[in-house]
Amino acid sequence: MLFSIAKRNIEGKLKTVFSSNIYGSKYLATQSTQNIASIRNVFKQNEQTRRSFSSKIDPKLKAAALIDLLPKSSILSKTGMITMGTMLSIAAISNELYVVNEETVILASFIGIIWFLINSGKKNYINWMDNHINRMHSLLSNSRQEHASAVKERIETIEALKDVVDVTKNLFEMSKETLHLEAKEFELSQIVNAQQQAKAVLNSWVRYESALRQREQAYLAETIISKVKKELQQPKIQQQILNQSITEIEDTYSVVYLGLAFILKSQEMTSEALTSMCLHIHVNLLDQKIKLNEWSYGTYTLCELLSEMAEKKEKITNTIKDLQSLTEELMYISQYISKWNSKGIIIANQTFFS
Repeated sequence: MLFSIAKRNIEGKLKTVFSSNIYGSKYLATQSTQNIASIRNVFKQNEQTRRSFSSKIDPKLKAAALIDLLPKSSILSKTGMITMGTMLSIAAISNELYVVNEETVILASFIGIIWFLINSGKKNYINWMDNHINRMHSLLSNSRQEHASAVKERIETIEALKDVVDVTKNLFEMSKETLHLEAKEFELSQIVNAQQQAKAVLNSWVRYESALRQREQAYLAETIISKVKKELQQPKIQQQILNQSITEIEDTYSVVYLGLAFILKSQEMTSEALTSMCLHIHVNLLDQKIKLNEWSYGTYTLCELLSEMAEKKEKITNTIKDLQSLTEELMYISQYISKWNSKGIIIANQTFFS
């Protein structure tokens, strides 16, 4: 009823508004006709929707739903608000306190379109929201489970580290010991390096001193050798050396030869004395008539002594032969020694006395 009354009032106002402007511009006329056509189409759509909703939905339920949309809590206050709103709107329109114009129609049509869109897309929006809520709920539940599993794993890993304090204390003590050992090692390495450097310096000093000594010895040897060479180049010294070497050779030859002759003489004398002694003992033994065993023993000892004397005599003769050969060599050397120079004399003396 209210909707039909509002429709009649709006159509009357629109006729009065557009009748006064018939002789206006063509632009306004065309615009007004387009607006009227659009408004009529909107109203037709609203009537069709209203009819479709009235045929499908019970009006009591629709009224109860509309009442429930109001913000008040009790039913009386909601119905009172509806009646007061309708009465005030009718009074305002009838008393021309509120003039229904194009803006009102556009606002009403916009609200109707919005209401239609809301009612038509409500189910899809609810389904989309339900799906979104379920998806977020599943994500949150999965994240909660994952977080719970991660916390459990973290707890298990941390439980393995229950003795961290004791381990850290032991590691701290070990680190202290390692630092002390490293410090001692550094000190010892420094000491060893210093010792090595000192040893190297001392070795260098020793090498330098040995080199100096070698140089001094070489210089002294060179000076002495040069002086000796100069002295040996003198004819008097060469003659003295030659005479001295000849006298020494003659003395050694005479001493050796006389000694060996004396030894041979003494050996011959001892052998003759032993034989005479044996013969004298033999005669005495025949006079005294000693036993045969004692005689045989005595003769055996005498034979041994005689054999030993013969062996010694052979050795002495061999040595005499060697000395004779040596003397012959010395005589050969003495013959040609006068032809040598001073250097050859020194070498001959060294080889002979060695």
